[in-house]
Amino acid sequence: MGARNANDRRRKNKARRVLTAMTSLLALCMLVEAARGQDTIAAGREFAHLACSACHVVDRDQKSRPLLTQKTPSFEEIANKPGTTATSLRLFLATTSWDGKTLPITMPNLMLTTEQAKRVINYLLSLRKRHQKTSGFATSR
Repeated sequence: MGARNANDRRRKNKARRVLTAMTSLLALCMLVEAARGQDTIAAGREFAHLACSACHVVDRDQKSRPLLTQKTPSFEEIANKPGTTATSLRLFLATTSWDGKTLPITMPNLMLTTEQAKRVINYLLSLRKRHQKTSGFATSR
């Protein structure tokens, strides 16, 4: 009976160590992913300044006004529209296309790579007001 209890204790201790190691690894992965998310948002902001600021106010600290004189929504306005989701933005960016002639000008297809679109979308959704949540992307409440 004593050997059996000792074996049970060893198995339980081993299971606890494995569980502790797995929990630590999971926590580390979550921290790395959160850091990547912040990097993605910062990269999206930087890219948006390069690719989008000629027509949109990308953030409140934008140094210059958009060159396009017709009214276009700011990124903050887009982010806070009730129907704005990662999916709606991805679809819009992939399918929008101005013909180069029709006025007023509409959004041209920037032909973004998947990674560029992901970064811009993550940045844009990071501008949502605190009371809103977006499926698939972390936002504070």
